Amino acid sequence: MDPNGFSTIRAREGRFPEQTDEKRVSMKSKAAGGFVISALLFVLFVLFTLLVMRVDVQPIGPEGSSVGFAAINGAVFAFFGTSTFLFKLAEYMGYVAILIALGFVFTGFVQLIQRKSLWKVDHGILLMGVLFAVTVVLYVLFDHVVINYRPILLENELEPSYPSSHTLLVIVILGSAMIHFHRLFHGRRGLLLLLDVLPCILILGTILARLASGAHWLTDIVGGALLACTLLFLYYSFAVWLEPKRKD
Repeated sequence: MDPNGFSTIRAREGRFPEQTDEKRVSMKSKAAGGFVISALLFVLFVLFTLLVMRVDVQPIGPEGSSVGFAAINGAVFAFFGTSTFLFKLAEYMGYVAILIALGFVFTGFVQLIQRKSLWKVDHGILLMGVLFAVTVVLYVLFDHVVINYRPILLENELEPSYPSSHTLLVIVILGSAMIHFHRLFHGRRGLLLLLDVLPCILILGTILARLASGAHWLTDIVGGALLACTLLFLYYSFAVWLEPKRKD
């Protein structure tokens, strides 16, 4: 006789609700923790942005444009200088991230057609769509709300550079992809290790290339990373919070 048979029958009859309840409580706790971290990161981003606008603001940029934390930003820019090669490399790595985002969007679209219901589309992919849309809105917003300009001229004109859009995009896209992959390939450690290492290399490579190419001040990178992590923890929290709801 199967020693687990009686337990299996009782579980199916719903006589072990505490197991499901414990999992739900655990998921809700994780989601709540993620929401708190996201809120704290957002507050930190706002405070950091205010400091960039107020502390040690000096006209050290092209055409006399000013930037905060001038001493630090100026020293980092002087150390790295400029590099056309690294600038183009960062551009290409950004394109890779965008292609990955389009891949998830396409997957969601295919699921929508096949399953004929938006609610039946994988909730992680749905949330990615919302996340990407919010990221685009923020990208456009900071293109019009100028905190400071780039340390170099592109096409002979000043361009807004805070926060770094490349930093924002690669962290949001690749970070959310990593979170989704951990849910999709749970337990497959070798594959997950690969899917963690490659995006991290791309993220770090893009950030370092943008900084070392002279396209951004150091504070642009920090601001972009803070805003991206805010969105990423928000995505993670909603993904965890919705997981048990989708399985009910």
